[in-house]
Amino acid sequence: MRWTFEIDGEITSTPTVVGNHVFVGGQDHHLYSLDSKSGRLLWKAHTGHQMYGRPVVDQSKVFCGTSGGVVLAFDLWSGQELWRCHGDGAVRCRPAVAQGIICFSTQAGSLLAASAETGELLWQASVGGGGMACPVVFQDKVYHVGGDGALRVVALQTGEILNSWSKNAKLFSTPAVDEQVVYVGADDGAFYAIERNSGSTLWQAQLGSAANAQPLLSNGLCYVGAWDGVLSALVPATGQVKWRFQTHGRIYSNAISSKRGIMVTSMDGNVYALTPRQGKLKGLFQNSSPMKGAVSECGSSFAVGGMDGTLQAIQFSQFHRGWSAENTHAMGSRYTQRADLLFPGKRSANLGQAQSRAIQKPEPKPAHVDNNISLQTVAPAVPAPVQEAPEATFGLHSVSAEVSQEEVTFSPTVMSGGMVADTAAELASPPSVEVTEVSLDFSQQAQRIFRGGPSRTGVFSTQPVTQMEGCRWKFGQRGEFHASPIVDNKTVFCGNDDGSFFAIDLLTGDLKWSFQAGDQIRSTAALTDALVVFGCDDAYLYALNRESGALVWRFHAGDWIRSSPVISNDTVFFGCDDQHLYALNAHSGELVYKRPAQDWVRSSPAMVGEHLFFGSDDGHLYSHSTASQEDLWSFSTGKSIRCAPAFSGGNVLFGCWDHHLYALSSESGGLRWKFNAEGIIYNSPAVVDQTVYIGGGGGFGYLFAVRLSDGSLEWKFQTGGSVRSSPAIAGNMLYFGSFDGSLYAVERSSGEEKWRFPTDGPIYASPAVSDGLVIVGSKDGYLYALS
Repeated sequence: MRWTFEIDGEITSTPTVVGNHVFVGGQDHHLYSLDSKSGRLLWKAHTGHQMYGRPVVDQSKVFCGTSGGVVLAFDLWSGQELWRCHGDGAVRCRPAVAQGIICFSTQAGSLLAASAETGELLWQASVGGGGMACPVVFQDKVYHVGGDGALRVVALQTGEILNSWSKNAKLFSTPAVDEQVVYVGADDGAFYAIERNSGSTLWQAQLGSAANAQPLLSNGLCYVGAWDGVLSALVPATGQVKWRFQTHGRIYSNAISSKRGIMVTSMDGNVYALTPRQGKLKGLFQNSSPMKGAVSECGSSFAVGGMDGTLQAIQFSQFHRGWSAENTHAMGSRYTQRADLLFPGKRSANLGQAQSRAIQKPEPKPAHVDNNISLQTVAPAVPAPVQEAPEATFGLHSVSAEVSQEEVTFSPTVMSGGMVADTAAELASPPSVEVTEVSLDFSQQAQRIFRGGPSRTGVFSTQPVTQMEGCRWKFGQRGEFHASPIVDNKTVFCGNDDGSFFAIDLLTGDLKWSFQAGDQIRSTAALTDALVVFGCDDAYLYALNRESGALVWRFHAGDWIRSSPVISNDTVFFGCDDQHLYALNAHSGELVYKRPAQDWVRSSPAMVGEHLFFGSDDGHLYSHSTASQEDLWSFSTGKSIRCAPAFSGGNVLFGCWDHHLYALSSESGGLRWKFNAEGIIYNSPAVVDQTVYIGGGGGFGYLFAVRLSDGSLEWKFQTGGSVRSSPAIAGNMLYFGSFDGSLYAVERSSGEEKWRFPTDGPIYASPAVSDGLVIVGSKDGYLYALS
């Protein structure tokens, strides 16, 4: 492997390679520029929202669209923001740039054009609802497929709709355009060749399923991938199928033509290299996770991003060559294991024969809650703002850029939600606390928090679920679950990426109440007898009445809050992306003090007595006294620390992005041992009975059992995807999720799998165990209760 680079969030777009630069964006609200030869970070820029579409480069500018409805332009060399243009809805597709104009579509159903030089909006046209297709510019026209399934031709300079064509099926994909023909796929598997001037159908072919990827015209053929995992090569003049090749997962992205052949990615986690004319397998690369974006040529290598947040530059020598039933195991069992997880019971070793089988299309997810779970949203009482915090400082967000060997830093000011402050008056507005007068009883600080308690060991004092009978209920409305559930008094508390926070009956799955925050919630809540407290990407820490969901107070910090709070002596402690650790009064939400770091604080602090232990993206693990408000010691690793440290027997245990699990003395901060976990550690350790459990192994998806005494390995267990879910312990059982979509139950003494439960999406959240149930959220948008 030539190099790897990891971000905090999925990479769902295709990397763009221009000269010695690789540009890529993801769900961590940043656009990155990397050196194509080494993978070294040149600069990163804050986009304010998630990026789904591929970055586009024109001359000295880089353009990208975001889920916040904003298109931004950055300087190619420094990453400095040049301008931003606001649309009327999320921009999920790549823009198109031609003749000094940038065109982009929104999920609100508009096609817009702006000046590529200034970002000034030139025109806006209605194109029939938001779809998945990107605009394509050919000569002086824009070709776009709208959410209503019609293909429209729009004048580039004026926005006038020149033609609108519909077919028997709903058109769906980004079109490919040449001098005479537009090639486009439909949502029922039909594929059309349409005469470019008249809109008449020249021919129609039938694929196995819908295709939303842009077709590739190369080598005298038209290559198109579909959701059934088949890449088809069609004759452009007639639509005749030249060959078909079957993968083990959906194909979301376009194929590319390279000197190594036709390259295509699949949600089975593989990059395929095929011969252009016959579709025979030349080589296969097993990526660390499923891929939605396409592969890009990067000099003599290929750049590809995965849903585990890893961007890799791979060389063709790393591709396994050929495929047969005999060499299936030689090419890696991880591939066939992943195929089974994606498509249970549908393994085929003979992938070289594309027509050998058809993959079963997954059933669509119903937009309702199972088992008669009420969908009624209970709106909490919204209190009137009462007062602001007496002391508040707005946190600025600096975008760091590295050019050659010199560091260049510039600091656009980012408001809540990523919006740039327009005036000095906006900057003068301090973070505030809004308070409702509620009687709070803190006489019993029986708190329930992330990782089972203030020491964050991940141990749950309840009966384990050694055999799974099934799913008792599942709950879902909108949004993925990244935050972990907290269970207390027969109630499950959890937030999701839609910004909704839920209280759910543990035994029935019925909704008790819900609260709507301003952005996605990835901070796991902390509970007291009176409150439920959690952070949000809208930069607020919320405190709700745990019985009714009514807002008690909220505190505005300077950036995302993904750290999970801990509460002690009527004080709430949490970290923030504005590079501070905060301490707030739990009764009022007023600031007690804040302690600066040198980078994001996403680590959830562990608390032992008056001592806090927390990590930062500045590469340090800190021991902090809440009594003196001073640090006692710090330990440097050089890489980000985002997990919640665990405390056990005088040891502070934590994982780091340098691939190591560390054990430090809690008194002095001295290193006792470190263990190589074979990949970036995103999750938090669990510890009990002199054994530490941690996920690692990168895309190979290992869970390790490590001896607390000396850091030696007891056993390791492999899943089919990256392990970012922190393990939960109940009795002799371990429960954790994987990016292969399954929740695993493993015997902690032996590492033997007892059962697994598959979901329809990667599992990022950590499970909770209570009352004979294992509760876990998935990126498929559901919260599951397993018994």
